[in-house]
Amino acid sequence: MKTVAIVKDINGYWPYYQKEFEKHGFRVDLYNIWLESERRRLFGSSFDGFVWRAKHDPKIRNLAKRLLYMYSEVLHIPTFPLWQDYWHYDDKIAQTMLLQKAGINTPETYIFYDKQEALDFIRNTEYPLVYKYPHGAGSANVGLLKNKWQARIYINRAFGKGIKTFFREEIQRHFVYLQKFLPDNKGDYKIICIGGKMFYGLFRENRPDKPLASGSGKLHTPELPQDLLNFVAEAHQKLQAHIMSYDIMKDEKGQWSVGEFGMIHGDLKTTAYDSAPLYCLKDGIWQTCEITRNRIERHIHYILSEAWKWI
Repeated sequence: MKTVAIVKDINGYWPYYQKEFEKHGFRVDLYNIWLESERRRLFGSSFDGFVWRAKHDPKIRNLAKRLLYMYSEVLHIPTFPLWQDYWHYDDKIAQTMLLQKAGINTPETYIFYDKQEALDFIRNTEYPLVYKYPHGAGSANVGLLKNKWQARIYINRAFGKGIKTFFREEIQRHFVYLQKFLPDNKGDYKIICIGGKMFYGLFRENRPDKPLASGSGKLHTPELPQDLLNFVAEAHQKLQAHIMSYDIMKDEKGQWSVGEFGMIHGDLKTTAYDSAPLYCLKDGIWQTCEITRNRIERHIHYILSEAWKWI
């Protein structure tokens, strides 16, 4: 019997994962990764798969990346998330590089590590500009620079004492991440793709006080446009991803554009994901598919059948 090591994540997904793996006949060992004694037990144990749904808190994210890399890439033990899907999680700089390299439409983005280059840029660019810190979710650390004077102050702070972020232990210093503002978007689509053939998603309204940020909590499950599904399917294939969520809006030319992407999305309270229409690509044709599994069941079934090939 194969054994799966599951870390007890702080968001409470682990009991659902445990149930799914046991339902398929696998043994589950549970770990509290924050105890030294538990980490020693983990490192001294033999198992066949490693699971940790680790969100964007720096303490959690950074340790998870170390462990997922070690088990997946060094010890060749299958993991969930897959390292291929997780290494760029909550890292907008890495995501931007991937999108640009893959030729996937994304807002024009400028990442400066040289202060003078950044100052030269803001003298002749168009405003407003979006500024972002590469880490964080829910529209944290995102704002608008309306003119070159605001941009200069922002750059001086970033290359000086630094800029405070949502998480106290992280300070933005010695770089800036600037992005072209895409107007006329009342929100964005959050589209989840499983294996390149199964898609579902939501439309998220922007916050009333921050028209560039979709953290209002107002979610809708409309019918997804076919051209949007085609765009996400092509992006998913280019990125060679397994399970991924994409934040999509339209650019100034009316073309779909990926703002960011990540394997971890939503939480247990976001039940709209389970009721959203499910689309399947069969023989090149989009079809609305019968919903027979909730999102957790979909993810684990895909991992076991397609990624790990255990069933």
